[in-house]
Amino acid sequence: MALKQVVSRCITPVMTSTRNIASMTKHTKDPHAFAVISSTLGLVSVVHVCQPKGWFKQFVDDEPVVAFSCFLGLLGFLLPVVVVPMRRNMGLDTSQYDGKEAH
Repeated sequence: MALKQVVSRCITPVMTSTRNIASMTKHTKDPHAFAVISSTLGLVSVVHVCQPKGWFKQFVDDEPVVAFSCFLGLLGFLLPVVVVPMRRNMGLDTSQYDGKEAH
């Protein structure tokens, strides 16, 4: 079997199921959200490779204020990914996030 046929058999069901899910949830493609998610996943993968096992528990025990500060920073980093799609689904204004004039 040719490689092209194998790839099309594996990829096509995934692509159609993704389209169906997207049409059911009425989500739009958001480049800002993609940038935030990919940056967060990159950060997590680098930390996972560089730090020894159990580093997070030791970090929280040794430096609780710094750990809480990191948590608040990550929360602020991820809020646009969660809040903006919710506002769009409710029909509220997201012009500041999109860089457009208010309607």
